[in-house]
Amino acid sequence: MNNHGFGPIDEVYTSEVIPVGTIREEPPGYGGVAPKRYRFVKNNTVSAFVVGEVVVRGDGLTGYLGLKPSTSQRTRQRVLGFVQHAIAAGSFGWIQCGGFGTVKAQAGSGLTADTNFVVSNGTAGTVEDMAAGDEHLVIGQSAAAIAAGATGTAFIDCPDI
Repeated sequence: MNNHGFGPIDEVYTSEVIPVGTIREEPPGYGGVAPKRYRFVKNNTVSAFVVGEVVVRGDGLTGYLGLKPSTSQRTRQRVLGFVQHAIAAGSFGWIQCGGFGTVKAQAGSGLTADTNFVVSNGTAGTVEDMAAGDEHLVIGQSAAAIAAGATGTAFIDCPDI
């Protein structure tokens, strides 16, 4: 247990041992690295969440039952966070909703440059560069270019609601 009374950030549970939606913050590291925020969610799908995927609230779902987004579910208000370790279908775990973390680029096109704003593209939980008119969808900023279908580092900034 850490000083918050929670288990390790990469622990996966088969039951709701912590209320879903709980936010946990890890303090900044040495050298001025930003703090990280995590949200406890349930994987409400039939497949595992994998590292770098975007997790959203689904249609008609309340609370923090996570899904991989479709195109209609990619609004900023639906995004719960990004997976930082595998979470089996039907299981519970922590996903990252703030600070530097791992994101997965869309298979067809990567993130073209560092400091580009990123948005969920609704394809298997991946992200893409922000296009004109998508400013309201921004959920992070890449720290470096990321190849198509690969994972890389971005500053994650998802709503705390």
